Amino acid sequence: MALWTVTCTDCHSSIEHSQIVQETLSELIFPTKPDVLTGATIKCPICRTVVSYVRTDLRYISDEPENPRLRLREIG
Repeated sequence: MALWTVTCTDCHSSIEHSQIVQETLSELIFPTKPDVLTGATIKCPICRTVVSYVRTDLRYISDEPENPRLRLREIG
Protein backbone atom coordinates (compact mmCIF):
# COMPACT_ATOMS: atom_id res chain seq x y z
CA MET A 1 0.00 0.00 0.00
CA ALA A 2 1.22 3.52 -0.74
CA LEU A 3 2.26 5.76 2.15
CA TRP A 4 2.50 9.37 3.24
CA THR A 5 5.91 9.96 4.80
CA VAL A 6 7.82 12.74 6.53
CA THR A 7 11.58 13.14 6.08
CA CYS A 8 13.67 13.19 9.26
CA THR A 9 15.50 16.50 9.60
CA ASP A 10 18.43 14.79 11.31
CA CYS A 11 19.17 11.50 9.49
CA HIS A 12 17.02 12.19 6.36
CA SER A 13 15.26 8.82 6.50
CA SER A 14 11.58 8.49 5.54
CA ILE A 15 9.21 8.20 8.50
CA GLU A 16 5.86 6.53 7.84
CA HIS A 17 3.03 8.93 8.60
CA SER A 18 -0.02 7.07 7.28
CA GLN A 19 -1.22 4.64 4.63
CA ILE A 20 -3.00 5.99 1.58
CA VAL A 21 -6.45 4.53 1.08
CA GLN A 22 -7.19 4.32 -2.64
CA GLU A 23 -10.82 3.34 -3.02
CA THR A 24 -11.56 5.19 -6.25
CA LEU A 25 -9.67 5.88 -9.48
CA SER A 26 -9.54 9.57 -8.56
CA GLU A 27 -7.81 8.79 -5.24
CA LEU A 28 -5.38 6.51 -7.05
CA ILE A 29 -4.35 9.23 -9.50
CA PHE A 30 -4.64 12.25 -7.17
CA PRO A 31 -4.28 11.11 -3.55
CA THR A 32 -5.28 13.75 -1.01
CA LYS A 33 -2.88 14.61 1.80
CA PRO A 34 -4.40 14.13 5.25
CA ASP A 35 -5.04 17.11 7.49
CA VAL A 36 -2.23 17.87 9.94
CA LEU A 37 -2.71 19.65 13.24
CA THR A 38 -0.68 22.75 14.05
CA GLY A 39 2.49 21.75 15.90
CA ALA A 40 2.35 18.13 14.76
CA THR A 41 5.40 15.99 15.56
CA ILE A 42 6.56 12.50 14.73
CA LYS A 43 9.47 10.48 16.14
CA CYS A 44 12.06 9.02 13.77
CA PRO A 45 12.41 5.26 14.38
CA ILE A 46 16.06 5.36 13.23
CA CYS A 47 17.66 8.24 15.17
CA ARG A 48 14.82 8.99 17.64
CA THR A 49 14.69 12.68 16.67
CA VAL A 50 11.30 14.32 17.20
CA VAL A 51 10.42 16.02 13.90
CA SER A 52 7.91 18.88 13.59
CA TYR A 53 6.03 18.95 10.29
CA VAL A 54 3.19 20.58 8.40
CA ARG A 55 0.90 19.19 5.69
CA THR A 56 3.20 20.30 2.85
CA ASP A 57 6.03 18.16 4.33
CA LEU A 58 4.12 14.94 3.58
CA ARG A 59 5.58 12.97 0.67
CA TYR A 60 3.98 10.18 -1.39
CA ILE A 61 5.82 6.85 -1.42
CA SER A 62 4.56 4.25 -3.89
CA ASP A 63 4.02 0.65 -2.88
CA GLU A 64 5.49 -0.56 -6.18
CA PRO A 65 9.12 -1.66 -5.97
CA GLU A 66 11.60 0.30 -8.06
CA ASN A 67 13.31 -2.10 -10.42
CA PRO A 68 14.82 -0.49 -13.55
CA ARG A 69 15.31 -3.90 -15.20
CA LEU A 70 11.56 -4.54 -15.12
CA ARG A 71 10.87 -1.15 -16.72
CA LEU A 72 13.31 -1.88 -19.55
CA ARG A 73 11.56 -5.17 -20.28
CA GLU A 74 8.15 -3.44 -20.31
CA ILE A 75 9.34 -0.66 -22.65
CA GLY A 76 11.25 -2.72 -25.13
